[in-house]
Amino acid sequence: MKPFSKLLRFSLSAFVVLCTLVLSIPALAVTLVHYNYTGHGDDHARFVAARAEAFMRDHPDIQIEIISNAGSDYWEKLLTMEAGGVPPDVLELYPAMAPPFIEGGVVRDLGPFVERDPEISLDAYVPVTVEGFTWHETLWGLPSSTFQILTFYNADMFDRFGHATPAELGSDWTWERLIEVGKDFTLDPDGDGIPSQWGVRAYGDLFRWWIFVHQAGGRLFDRFTDPTTATFTTEEARLGLQFFVDLFHTHGIATTDINAFYEGKVGIDIVDGPSLFAILPNNVGDTFRWDIAELPKGPDNNGTMVFLNGFQIGAGSRHTEEAWLWLKYLVGEESMREYIQTTGRTPALKSLLPEYVRHLPQPPANLVAAGDAILNPATTTPYFTVAATEIRGMANPLTQQAMAGAVSVTEVLEQIHQFANQRLTEARTR
Repeated sequence: MKPFSKLLRFSLSAFVVLCTLVLSIPALAVTLVHYNYTGHGDDHARFVAARAEAFMRDHPDIQIEIISNAGSDYWEKLLTMEAGGVPPDVLELYPAMAPPFIEGGVVRDLGPFVERDPEISLDAYVPVTVEGFTWHETLWGLPSSTFQILTFYNADMFDRFGHATPAELGSDWTWERLIEVGKDFTLDPDGDGIPSQWGVRAYGDLFRWWIFVHQAGGRLFDRFTDPTTATFTTEEARLGLQFFVDLFHTHGIATTDINAFYEGKVGIDIVDGPSLFAILPNNVGDTFRWDIAELPKGPDNNGTMVFLNGFQIGAGSRHTEEAWLWLKYLVGEESMREYIQTTGRTPALKSLLPEYVRHLPQPPANLVAAGDAILNPATTTPYFTVAATEIRGMANPLTQQAMAGAVSVTEVLEQIHQFANQRLTEARTR
């Protein structure tokens, strides 16, 4: 019996040691896949990476794996991941491009998460940001920031040419004044047809020039959310797109080159937003003084468009509770303060707006214009339709042809009008 007793004592001891070892080993960490959209910029990507490191220190049982992609590749990769059974846990869709994925069941409704979580209140956000992340009563994401299109200008260039700045002009900063100043600023000393200095930087994208249609008093669809009819052939649409195209083809005062603005070779930029608050100090330094204003006023108003950024939980996530913790962490006050410092963008949290200026590395003198642009009664969010990607993809090449004078504005609008209505009809019958 003694050998058996020894064996029994050894077995019990071994069992106790094994149990101790097992209990001392931490639970296997959950890995969340965060699908980063690189179109938000390098500063945004750095913010996500830095917050992931901080989050993992606070939550050692959760690991964050960041996968990045851009443009149409982002959407295609997302569909591939879903089809392959390896969906991301947290996404970075933005409202103008999200409806097909919401309708396709790619994102989870966050309403139930918010309702049971006392740490989150939708009342804490600027209202327009919550509206932008709501689709047919589904809260498909939480907002992080706004990206309102503003006038950025080279104040030194205005001084050299003796013009009042857009900030000084206030309500007299108009389309007509932009063209007048832009002509003075545009220089082609050797007469080769390629200016060495431009008046204006603009961008031939539907997601920019529809602002000018709105400033002319028009709309491109019958409603902003889930529109049923396109209205590209109105006189207001023609006026808005003609103004934009004329900057390039008729007046010859515009370029699409962002580097030209950084280099002090462009006087006015009318396509960018608050991310330049962080970018310009690094790219311009003390080369020239810059400031901001609201966009120039068109025939009807000087409203702008507010693009929104935020985060979502993938419908296929196998770790929704952990994903919710990570998402909350990303949009919390501490993270959003760092987001302002890193990206310069305007926070969606109302509580951070009063301290916004303190977190910017080099705030513009007329920073109040960034808030005025959001609060402007004529300011809107982008149109929210499942057909946005297709319509934009068709409209942009046509716009560029018009900028080069190869096709008329009327023809461009007619073609987009027919295409958009066809796609909207198809979307309703799917």
